[in-house]
Amino acid sequence: MFASIRRYNVQAGAIDLLVKKVNDEFLPQVSQSPGFQAYYLITPGDDTVVSVSVFDDRAGAEASTRMATEWVKREVQRYIKTAPVIITGEVATHAVPAVR
Repeated sequence: MFASIRRYNVQAGAIDLLVKKVNDEFLPQVSQSPGFQAYYLITPGDDTVVSVSVFDDRAGAEASTRMATEWVKREVQRYIKTAPVIITGEVATHAVPAVR
């Protein structure tokens, strides 16, 4: 399992718009990618957003970053203040709740 984490600095007041656009436009695209497992968008409350894409393999995680880069350029670049910080790697450990 591999993950790609992307942290964006967003213009003040643009978080809600960005979250809506991600939900309406980007999430439907990335979730159809081969090997897709999960996507999370985190809003820490400090004019940043952090996305986490989880895939079966490195190729899927890296493809999600390319997809995100193109989508950001096309759809929301005006709301992004700086280049994102991107980390992609193998998930070394994880846990999920036991089925009850």
